[in-house]
Amino acid sequence: MVEIKDISKCYRDAYQFEKRAEYAKQNKLYGLEVEITRRCFSGCSYCYASFVKKWDTSNELTTKEWKRIFDQAIDMGIRCFSWPGGDALLRSDWDILLEYLKEKGGDEVRHFFASPFSALTDYRKAKRLVELADDLLVHFDSINKSTFLETHPVNRCSSAEWERSLRGIHLLLDAGYDPRHMHLAVPIIKPLIKDMEATFDYFFDYIGVGSYAGGVFKPAGRGWDVARLVPSRAEIRYVYELRAKKMNNPAMLALGPTATGKLYCETTIAVNPEGCVKGCDTLPDSETIADLRQENLKDVWEKNKDSLKCPVPEGHCGVCENRHICYGCRANAYYFGRNWKGSDPSCWNNPDGSEVYNEYLTGIGAASEGPGPESACRHQ
Repeated sequence: MVEIKDISKCYRDAYQFEKRAEYAKQNKLYGLEVEITRRCFSGCSYCYASFVKKWDTSNELTTKEWKRIFDQAIDMGIRCFSWPGGDALLRSDWDILLEYLKEKGGDEVRHFFASPFSALTDYRKAKRLVELADDLLVHFDSINKSTFLETHPVNRCSSAEWERSLRGIHLLLDAGYDPRHMHLAVPIIKPLIKDMEATFDYFFDYIGVGSYAGGVFKPAGRGWDVARLVPSRAEIRYVYELRAKKMNNPAMLALGPTATGKLYCETTIAVNPEGCVKGCDTLPDSETIADLRQENLKDVWEKNKDSLKCPVPEGHCGVCENRHICYGCRANAYYFGRNWKGSDPSCWNNPDGSEVYNEYLTGIGAASEGPGPESACRHQ
């Protein structure tokens, strides 16, 4: 049986799985995903962060409001903050918020900052990120520019975006960032798979990143326009086998089609830019269940644990031999199986998943459109 320590060492304890396991036993939260903005220069055609398909920053939480949520989180015992995209670097107060959490939580608190880093254009800003972020999630589609352009609008801006992202990553290295605390996040979507090995080789062998933590493309928001690009189960397995190979640890396959496995997801919830809470950052905003402008984070968690988390999934994921570290991707189950508490049909270890997943692929292959724009918080 694969043990937690076998996975933890591959991530250099970035996700602190052993501590999360203790929190999970007590039904406590260890992590909070804080999406402080939807803004991003990358313009990825598949992006599910753009649920409303265009930026509207007028209702984003203010600096003061985020600080209040951080205070509540620290008081609850939350010790890991992930900053997914949009690109947090496009908010002028990104470093103020990071520094506030550093001072509030001290050395016990860990920060996982995600970005394409195309907005990182000067050394001083890079040095600031080196000082404040414990780990970085690097959003970079492909080391091959022509492949990158397959998932971005073909124009001068997209070509420049590829170059800016690469420069931003190298600027971080020049500023002293330890590449072993960088984690590559190439999304698993059809056009990118052909160059996945070359991209892995560049980032693992040349840059020296510590891990791969990418996930399967899920059509939502802008991504519905390219729903036909959802990968097959064989393609998904290929990418995660490549991860196990590059990280020199076959045990990574026990995590199935997930970026980090069960212990991260079971102990983490997400807050969107408008202050609404949901079980996972990649679920649509229609699945938010509370507004932190109106309620306290602790109260929201205590009242909605069963709605936010899924300790024992239905079907194969609930009985799999790896269920102590993986229960499939709940967002995969939501999108591909229409049941977030069901088994993950995209997992190659799920014998019942193939039919469900193929039925989903057949459906989106014929679909001309998906759900339209959604409100930032369903109960507003």
